Amino acid sequence: MSITLNAAAVELFDSQVKKEYQEGYVLKGLCRQKTVAGANKIHFPKMGNAIARQKEMHEDVLPSNVAHSRVAATMENWYAAEYTDIFANNQTNFDEVSELSEVLKMGCGRRINKILIDALVASSGTTIANSVGGANTNMNFEKFVAAMGVLDDNGVPQEGRTFVMNHNAYRNLLNDEEFINSDYGQMRLDVTSQGNIKPYLGFSIVTLNDSLETDGTVTGLPIDGSSDRTLLAFHRDALGLGFNMDIRSEVSYQETKLATLSTVMFSAGAVAIDDAGIVKVTARQA
Repeated sequence: MSITLNAAAVELFDSQVKKEYQEGYVLKGLCRQKTVAGANKIHFPKMGNAIARQKEMHEDVLPSNVAHSRVAATMENWYAAEYTDIFANNQTNFDEVSELSEVLKMGCGRRINKILIDALVASSGTTIANSVGGANTNMNFEKFVAAMGVLDDNGVPQEGRTFVMNHNAYRNLLNDEEFINSDYGQMRLDVTSQGNIKPYLGFSIVTLNDSLETDGTVTGLPIDGSSDRTLLAFHRDALGLGFNMDIRSEVSYQETKLATLSTVMFSAGAVAIDDAGIVKVTARQA
């Protein structure tokens, strides 16, 4: 058998990565996204408020002098790769193309989640203490309402709100009578949407696992030494995700390794655009 890679097999790997990657990171589509090829930094514009005035006959029109600013997301290069040994896998065995594409794209997906989470945590948004709803408490209805209240009071639109929490926090919410009782709020599971998005009181609740990587790093929601987990509520326009290079894949034969190298890669960065649309909720977890 020739060690030259079959073009159809390479195309199959690439198409599977692109198709399956759409579910690779759960925060996809929940923030502003921009692609600028070759950029070191990608800027997101931010505009202030305008004021409505009354006008008298023949009076000059006064401009609102809307403030313009911008924030920048710095690009970082990431990849996930794996060798397929030509002997151990019966020469160039593309029977495992599906498994490799899934594993590699999930690794990149968790990293994109982390990039977005880090940008939210680094923001100056309001923090809800773990004492809300009881001293040193896990996620509860009172914390949910407090986060909602911050966004309401800041004039953040209802549409486009997301609440990101880990499964431990969400399970605790499901044990809260005020959360599950329709007298307080209407829980509606939308089976037509992604399975881990639960609409509730104007939010899309998105649940993440704790994502402990093989090198010991955590790509899920951060937790400190006191077991305080940071959960995040935000509006779509308050968070920006920029791509210098969108997800791409590559398969090549490495002669010195006698193996094929499958790689999924991207270059991206994220930044908080508007702190008024971001709330950090502290939940004490056992």
